[in-house]
Amino acid sequence: QYDLWLIEPDATVPTPTRLTQTEDIDERFPSWSPDGTMLVFDRQGSKRLSGLYVLDVFVGGVTSLSAKSGRFPDWAP
Repeated sequence: QYDLWLIEPDATVPTPTRLTQTEDIDERFPSWSPDGTMLVFDRQGSKRLSGLYVLDVFVGGVTSLSAKSGRFPDWAP
């Protein structure tokens, strides 16, 4: 199972923070928004939950963008 984690690169002792935790569902291929506040990612596993999602990293809210999965989603300039 794949989940999304955040690790601060400049921390003296990096402490991973789990951003997603969904049983039997993989969250993969994250891409940061240009302002660094959100991640778009692909979720696969359950037909009901599969697709493209956006995660607000600071609030923790997840929003569905599409029921279709897509590898390597990215933000438009």
